[in-house]
Amino acid sequence: MSAIRHIRKEKDCLNCGAEVADVYCPKCGQPNRSPVLTIKDLIGDFVHMFTHFDGKFFETAKLLITRPGYLSKAYLEGKRSAYLPPVQMYVFTSAIFFYLFYAFFVKLPDQNELVKLDGQSANETPSTLNISFSDDSTLSRFSDVKSYEKYQDSLPEEKRDGWMEGYLNKQSLKIDERFQKDQSGTVFSFIDDFIHSFPKLLIISLPFMALIMQLLYFRRKEISFVGHLVFVIHLYVFSFLATALNMVLKSIGDIKPLGFVHWIAMAVLVWIFYYGYKAMKNFYGGGRIITLIRYGTSLLFSTFIVMLLFIGYTVVRFLFV
Repeated sequence: MSAIRHIRKEKDCLNCGAEVADVYCPKCGQPNRSPVLTIKDLIGDFVHMFTHFDGKFFETAKLLITRPGYLSKAYLEGKRSAYLPPVQMYVFTSAIFFYLFYAFFVKLPDQNELVKLDGQSANETPSTLNISFSDDSTLSRFSDVKSYEKYQDSLPEEKRDGWMEGYLNKQSLKIDERFQKDQSGTVFSFIDDFIHSFPKLLIISLPFMALIMQLLYFRRKEISFVGHLVFVIHLYVFSFLATALNMVLKSIGDIKPLGFVHWIAMAVLVWIFYYGYKAMKNFYGGGRIITLIRYGTSLLFSTFIVMLLFIGYTVVRFLFV
């Protein structure tokens, strides 16, 4: 590989100055190579990087898929050089998964369809949906933020709304105004933004899921929070790979002569749930019954976390509309 071409006779590292006994510096890891590079060296570096990453990725994915829980255990035991680090594996697989997800599989409803769902004709304007956030409260008297602010300015200072109440009232009026102008478009925008927020929400959920595992296995003092996090990251990576396979199989099954492939896709879906149980049993140990109970509890709490993240996302969208 180009990383070990043109080795210098001098034994001082050009990067950190340490003494180099062999090819690589024992202090910083840089090869003791001549600083003069050629086009062939650059191409060789690229090929080396690609084949090195490619080989590690497939070796890591193979072990992750075929031996649930083993990769996490091996990583925590220090067996790491042959596999991609968990975070790098997560970033790479999630990037590929969400690219495929958004480009080929996710189908957002058309704005006209949103109007039709309310029983209206596609040719009618969205304003006929009659959706409004305003009620019979004080806000129903104002058509926009400016009218509300003007009214507040006309009141004595002691009778004006407080900062928080005023901010929430303005946000409500902004959303109400958007719905009155383009109701189906506003709904479409919220759905689209929420779907495209999945990658961020999943990253946010990682430490919460690791905390759940730590609580479920609180007696396993030898496994730190980071150890639980590594296990959860590997579960997510497997879910990306298996879900992508499921989506591909479902698309193939949509072809009439290949309808039977839908059954394979369903089997993959069942496999995803079974994998989680098997990975927990192999990584943490324990009997089947207790592992099943803990696995079911983790699924219950993960559903709760997803609901909280959705509520949190909705609140943030409201506060910063």
